Amino acid sequence: MAARKYNLSLHGVLNRTHVGLAELRQLIDQDMVSTPRIELAEQHQLAWCIGRVCAVRPGSIGRPEKGSAPGRLQFLAWRDVTITRSLDEPGMFIVKLVFRNAKGGNVDLQKASETNVNKKPLECVIMPPKNQHNLIFSIAHRLLIIALRRDLIVGIKTIDELLEGHQYNILVRKSMPSISCIG
Repeated sequence: MAARKYNLSLHGVLNRTHVGLAELRQLIDQDMVSTPRIELAEQHQLAWCIGRVCAVRPGSIGRPEKGSAPGRLQFLAWRDVTITRSLDEPGMFIVKLVFRNAKGGNVDLQKASETNVNKKPLECVIMPPKNQHNLIFSIAHRLLIIALRRDLIVGIKTIDELLEGHQYNILVRKSMPSISCIG
């Protein structure tokens, strides 16, 4: 009633996140300094970078707590990731992410999980950063480090082998369904 009487807006500006690269860099730095588990921190940071670059909601990356249909893999999994080596720049990689269940703006989790059942998956191709200062935001490098820590890259055990390799496709074992340790 007061909002109508005084013509007040009850909603924020939807097209502005107010989180730029500087804020994300500070968030990542703070997380690295204060985390008790690097494995968990690197997953958070990956999710933040994916959310910013691909503009997807958190429910498209991680499993929702409620409202998920039984038997459906709803979170981002290794089978949804394709990593290739950049032919232009050594040590740079291109990643393709497939979001099978991109969540919309529906507040009702049950309704949101049912609305995307037959829709075409959202595919995002993420190029390597152009500026070396933005390497901290590289989704491909973050995924590769997570895969290296878990010994999931076929034929590659170290960062040196990864950076000095010549294979175009970086093959990740698909035996682990989830990128996150929670899923």
